[in-house]
Amino acid sequence: MSAIVELFKVTCIFNDDLYKWSSPDNPAIARLLNSLLDSGGPSGSDPNPAGTAAQEAKRTFGTKIIDIESTVPSKETRGVVQ
Repeated sequence: MSAIVELFKVTCIFNDDLYKWSSPDNPAIARLLNSLLDSGGPSGSDPNPAGTAAQEAKRTFGTKIIDIESTVPSKETRGVVQ
């Protein structure tokens, strides 16, 4: 899963596997967003750490959420066997 947010016109991407924000354009903004993350990593009960991180960034800094990738099935695909 991943999330993309914008803060101060800088795009930042959250990588769920690494549990951190990154921004090649402005690493300082990524460090600011990373300061919100739990140093112990994501809680094992959170089904979407990227979404949680994006929402926290929005609550704290007013980031604009561009995209949140989710593994939670949508209404359209729920119950469909592939």
